[in-house]
Amino acid sequence: MIANPSRPAIARIHINRTRLLLLIGLAYLTLFVYLDFLGFAPERDEVHFWPTALLFSESWIPSLEQLRNYPELTTPLAFLVFGGLEHLLHGGIMAGRLLNLSLSFGMTAVIIVASDDARRSTLATVGLFVFPYYLGVSVHQYTDVIGAVFVLLGLVSHLEHRPLVSAVYWSLAIATRQYAVAFPVAIAAYEFFRSDWKPSRAMWRWIAPAASAATLGGWFWIFGGPAPLAELANQGIDADRLRHLDPTHIVYLLVCTGLFYVIPEFVLFPETRRLRHRRWPLVVVAVVTVLACIVFPPRGNDWGAPTMGLFDRLMVSVLSPLPRMLLYAGLATLAAVRFSQYSLAAFLVAANASILLVSHTMWEKYALALLVSLWYLRAREPEGRGRSSGATAVPCSSSSWTRQREGHVLA
Repeated sequence: MIANPSRPAIARIHINRTRLLLLIGLAYLTLFVYLDFLGFAPERDEVHFWPTALLFSESWIPSLEQLRNYPELTTPLAFLVFGGLEHLLHGGIMAGRLLNLSLSFGMTAVIIVASDDARRSTLATVGLFVFPYYLGVSVHQYTDVIGAVFVLLGLVSHLEHRPLVSAVYWSLAIATRQYAVAFPVAIAAYEFFRSDWKPSRAMWRWIAPAASAATLGGWFWIFGGPAPLAELANQGIDADRLRHLDPTHIVYLLVCTGLFYVIPEFVLFPETRRLRHRRWPLVVVAVVTVLACIVFPPRGNDWGAPTMGLFDRLMVSVLSPLPRMLLYAGLATLAAVRFSQYSLAAFLVAANASILLVSHTMWEKYALALLVSLWYLRAREPEGRGRSSGATAVPCSSSSWTRQREGHVLA
């Protein structure tokens, strides 16, 4: 009987993945124990998030009045979940934190199993953990993790050719954080421009995400604006955000992407260092990005905290304005050049940057769902398809519905 030579390799991959999951699970367990089993007093945004969760713990189904007048700026699904946990378990704030930590581990596991190549999945997981907010928000009762989970599940479902399921997940993500609308918008645009625009089953690949993005309109109807109007007025924020576009937010999202994705990817994945772009387009992208950094330098927030996150706070403490802006310009240019090709990842970055134009403030943690998505795509990307693979993507025909998942230009 002839032995199957592929079996040892498959077994070895399975063992490596299992060991990695166990190791990461042990790290999460250690973090849980170290932080007093997540029973520490509410801090930072939890100081007002927890009372909001309690408002929704009084009954399973909130009233329309509650949905229109709760004291937060984000859509309410996470608070409904936290409130439901309290209504069911009476576990206090620890229950919501434990849910977030468990969901964070789940997202990590999804990235680990995204590929048959255990090495690539491992490296993508390492890259994800470079982002300090990934674990930082996971141990608090914040809304970011729940929103990122729905975004990731939507992306996975889309790439597995389940457009209606993905639309449900993205609708839930939008119901958790308005900014999540960037993801179905990006997917819809990417698939629309790749299609041959003929009626076919493949049309659902852009119709479904477009429909989920449209659910944001329902929340505008409920609130009477982008968020509960009373809370907007209480915080002195103009409900018409289109009158207050802030391009510095685009620049700083590119800074975060360059720092927490492009540089780690360059270090962890040697194949991504081989650029096959034509040089002149890259020069144009770089020059435009540098000019944008000069015209719209990210010098902090006018509303709320003056800095934009941990990295910005550190740079403000050690660098004067000019060197800091030069560093930010370099990081933003890295991101712009890296995602200058036609790819799904490039659409995700562009859509997230565009949505943040209307934000009243900018935080590094706003990049969480984007970075989770980028690292998932990097883990999933087939061997031999480096980042140059998206440089000359060919529009797909209606037969793309039945293509293997490797047929997508992912990153």
